[in-house]
Amino acid sequence: MKLLRNWCIHFITAWLLIILFTVVPYAYKTLTTGPYIFKPDGSSVSFLEYSRFHLRDLSIIGLFLFLTEITYKFVYNRVSLIYYLLICLLPSLTAALFSIILFPRKYDSFSYLILLQPVLLGGAYVFAFSLIRAYFRQKKLQTIIQKQQFQNEIDALQAQINPHFLFNSLNYLFSSALLEKAESTAEGISTLSEMMRHTVQEARETFVDLDSEIRFIENYLKLFLDRMPKSIQDKIIISINVGHNQLKIPPLLIIPLIENAFKYGISIENPMPLEINIELKEKNLKMIVSNYIVNSTSNVEGTKTGSWNSQQRLKLLYPNTHRLQHHISHQRFEVELDMILN
Repeated sequence: MKLLRNWCIHFITAWLLIILFTVVPYAYKTLTTGPYIFKPDGSSVSFLEYSRFHLRDLSIIGLFLFLTEITYKFVYNRVSLIYYLLICLLPSLTAALFSIILFPRKYDSFSYLILLQPVLLGGAYVFAFSLIRAYFRQKKLQTIIQKQQFQNEIDALQAQINPHFLFNSLNYLFSSALLEKAESTAEGISTLSEMMRHTVQEARETFVDLDSEIRFIENYLKLFLDRMPKSIQDKIIISINVGHNQLKIPPLLIIPLIENAFKYGISIENPMPLEINIELKEKNLKMIVSNYIVNSTSNVEGTKTGSWNSQQRLKLLYPNTHRLQHHISHQRFEVELDMILN
């Protein structure tokens, strides 16, 4: 729907500009100095006839602009700049072929090589249009992010506990656990302290190191599994294959998807399989989380709404470079996230 809306705006704007720079000047010059374009019978071409002459190109322009919108939406930022420059020729080339099919007589006395110039100009238009659209989209995105960060900071100042007091308390509990030789408790407190530090300090940033975010997820999983009985632990399969890298990711973006799986897929009385797979290939991060719905069937829809925040952030920060899908089949729920990181 958004694609069609953008195309309509693009098409109407382009058509008005064509009228403004062709028909309006012709009408003005005809009224001031007299007609200067004549038919074979010697009569002059009127303003309305000149307008109808341009109407036959309406379908060609509409097709070209629609393909331009598709190219920007589905290809831009997904291939290298050189490849995209070549792909930009496809809309104008398709429109040129469509013009030959619709108006074959127009090219009877000309070589098809005359289409080379408009095809190249069309490709340049698609490329320039994509750069300009991406620039303004990025400016709008930066404004939204700045407003969101400001609001987040206000909310944090209103609701947060003094982090220094919190960390000092955790350090005290850690030292006490070591003195009492409760090593597992001390390790749990240390892990929790690291997670709290990540949440308080790094969650305010727009992007954090992927390594840091993965470490936070690993700590979260460790704390969760440590308090589960062995019957539950045996049913949970975790695979994280990311490796060391310099990539960035928004903080706490994917953890809600894992939390949902634990919320709806864990039952002490009825342990069911739960799988978490996170893999990085070059800049492509893929995560698949699947679990059985062990609560009542009314909770199935809740698994979708629970990750609403992550969905909105993905749309905002990765508008053309992510895919988030949900699948429900026979009480088994699966969420698949595929995104390209920077």
